[in-house]
Amino acid sequence: MSIDEKIQSILADIANRGSVLIAFSGGVDSSVLAALAFRALGRKAIAVTADSQTLAPGELDCAKAVAKEIGISHKTIYYDELGEPGFAENPVDRCYHCKKGLIRELKKISSRV
Repeated sequence: MSIDEKIQSILADIANRGSVLIAFSGGVDSSVLAALAFRALGRKAIAVTADSQTLAPGELDCAKAVAKEIGISHKTIYYDELGEPGFAENPVDRCYHCKKGLIRELKKISSRV
């Protein structure tokens, strides 16, 4: 499958969903996904960035700028990673706990945006 065919397949899959909420950091992976989602769904694609105690200074502003460049609607939520059980103790699987909690928070807002 060529790159163009892969892109078309991704666009079709996104379009079939009707609407999407993208967990958006402004990094390469989430930016590519957000751009494809916006191309496929327009206003029915929303990028959401979680602001937290561990978000490096300037990253939220960067995410906002990238979302604006893409054209996708962008929302910011606050997520208390350090309050997430199993994260602050810094275990080997801390990323699992963080992502699980973040997905829980995104699911809460997905019906409202």
